Amino acid sequence: MSSSILKVANWNANSILKKKLDLTNFLQKHIIDIILDRTEGQKGGVAIFIKNSIKHRIMKSLNFKVIEGIGINVETSSGNISFISAYHPGANKNMKAFANDVVTLTKLNSSYFICGDINARHRLWNCANSNEAGKVLNMIHRKWQRHRRCSSLKNKYNSLCYQINQKLEETRNNMWSKVLISMNIEQSNKNNIWKFVKIIKNKDKFMPPLKENNQTLLSPQEKAKVIKKHFETAHFTTYNSISPVERKVESKVRQFNSSNSSLPLDPGLICKTSEIKDLLKKIKNRKSPGLDNINNKTLKKLPPKALIFLNHIFNCCFKLGYYPK
Repeated sequence: MSSSILKVANWNANSILKKKLDLTNFLQKHIIDIILDRTEGQKGGVAIFIKNSIKHRIMKSLNFKVIEGIGINVETSSGNISFISAYHPGANKNMKAFANDVVTLTKLNSSYFICGDINARHRLWNCANSNEAGKVLNMIHRKWQRHRRCSSLKNKYNSLCYQINQKLEETRNNMWSKVLISMNIEQSNKNNIWKFVKIIKNKDKFMPPLKENNQTLLSPQEKAKVIKKHFETAHFTTYNSISPVERKVESKVRQFNSSNSSLPLDPGLICKTSEIKDLLKKIKNRKSPGLDNINNKTLKKLPPKALIFLNHIFNCCFKLGYYPK
């Protein structure tokens, strides 16, 4: 292999045909070398996807009684590594055969990774309850613990775990120190810390794929364009259109003009300033303004002189039969 790093993933598809697009997007996004897959339902089968550039061979020595499994051997600079995708049906009642299959899986000569769905639950693994398959796995694990006789390897393992934890903690502390130093609270914007805390607390929400014109959109850029187009179409204002309310008002005005051909000379007899003031008191503050962008709260605060001017305008409109648009 040209690279010393293998990126391996386990995918429990539960019908790979229905999630083909999601799987393709996942592989491209994370640049996976090997993926071990579990398909749909009992006897649905297992699969392993591997890049053509990686040398491998199929394991033909896997003979199981109840477990469905497939494996490959991959040649690496550190030696051969076996990757096995396994599935144990939850309806299986033959626990003896299941135990023999598990022993077969764990007695491989080379290093190995076993992924899949074994349908084994146990309270020691933080499951709500235990089933028979979980009890079998726990028993095999306890036997393995009792028969570990190489104390030097165990001490070396514990030492390596301690060193790894120390390095991880040191790396995390260094990263936090760099981030905190980079935020200069003496700048003009003193809310950098609170913005940073808000970003950390807000978790990313997964957005499922969108469909438009029989096309599935996966990338955030494609989804954003479709959502933008939808909102532009939904909130497009047609200024030249006449609403049903406007038609009703125009009809009432025409009826008023036709029934009042000769109006009094005094406009004050048609509309009064007190009527305008009473109507303004009744309108609600939290209503969106019209095309003039004057909200109701502003209209309520008009001085008496402005109400007098409005009164003259309304009366002249009634008298002349002319209503400006």
